[in-house]
Amino acid sequence: MNSDLFETVMMLSRDGVVCTSEDGSILRINERACKLLDCAAEEVMERSLLDLHPEQIANHIRRLFNQAKSNGNDTLEITEEWGNDFWITVKLRSISEEPGGRKVYLIQYQDDTAIRSLVKQNGELREGLREAQKLSSIGVLASGIAHNLNGPLAVITGYLDLICSKNPDIEEIPLVLNQAERLKDIIANMMAKSRQEKDSRKKPINLNTLLKNELKFLESNLIFKHHIDKIYEFSPDLPDILGIYSDFSQCFLNIVNNALDAMNDSPVKRLAVKSWYDEKNIYIKIQDTGCGLDPEKAPLLFAPFYTTKPAVGETITDQPTGTGLGLSTTFQLIKNYSGKIEVDGAPGEGAAFSITIPLEPNRPPQKVSTSSEDEAVCVPALH
Repeated sequence: MNSDLFETVMMLSRDGVVCTSEDGSILRINERACKLLDCAAEEVMERSLLDLHPEQIANHIRRLFNQAKSNGNDTLEITEEWGNDFWITVKLRSISEEPGGRKVYLIQYQDDTAIRSLVKQNGELREGLREAQKLSSIGVLASGIAHNLNGPLAVITGYLDLICSKNPDIEEIPLVLNQAERLKDIIANMMAKSRQEKDSRKKPINLNTLLKNELKFLESNLIFKHHIDKIYEFSPDLPDILGIYSDFSQCFLNIVNNALDAMNDSPVKRLAVKSWYDEKNIYIKIQDTGCGLDPEKAPLLFAPFYTTKPAVGETITDQPTGTGLGLSTTFQLIKNYSGKIEVDGAPGEGAAFSITIPLEPNRPPQKVSTSSEDEAVCVPALH
């Protein structure tokens, strides 16, 4: 290759490029390579390229040099992590500067961080989808089991009532009946939640009622039921909004489950849930006493795949795992209602997630009666 053309190609390349002699001494180096290797071109000429790398990477490049001597003009490469999630592919090829000229080596440094990140995110997404499929299957199974329990439970309560009427002196029967009634309530709640989750139509929703149902459903988690101090403050007369039940149930469950994970190792485990409203918005605040967060990294919590927890399968302990999709999904769902979600906290001081839902774009249609006939029709909310 013409020397001037070769020099131009090197300098215009977006990758780092170094040209060395057979013994590894640097003959040419472009600006991108200088930045990657943290050096100045005038200081490294005739120095060995291997001296500019950490020992592990230098050993791998030395192996590429040795292989190139016996592999002719083949391009050899290795991919190495040069820092925290910073990946570089090093490619080496032997060339001749001109016919009959001396042999030199061309080393190319290609930044593969973005590709590696996409591959990692793809794997995490696949794992997240697998987990979602498992949970969906479990939900369907639980709904079927709950439905099938209603029959036997009705028989049990019926016979208990009969025994109680014939033997009113047996004090334990009312206690058993009370527990059976509690079981009926649990099953009814599961069935109602299952029906609501399957309905993708927009309907009037009261977020107080939805929150209470979801928090009650979470009591199937024994940690939540027995080891979390719960403080609930629901504003009376909270206005209804028009929405899809599963959108909000998913949002609230994501935030609460995130709070439970954050409190996993906390000596004080307290969850506070509050709702209130004004003439413009409905507000929901969910606060925990968990590990807290770095305020500077707070915006990252809603970015896809960002998580401070190990991925599923990367830990053998009982530490919580995550895919980095829960809060990003919550952010998008709330955004669909022209709402916003914010987080506040400090390391070791817990976190508070605040959701704001504007009333104006989410008011349910009002039902009014016409003067000519007594039937309800839907019209936009009056202001």
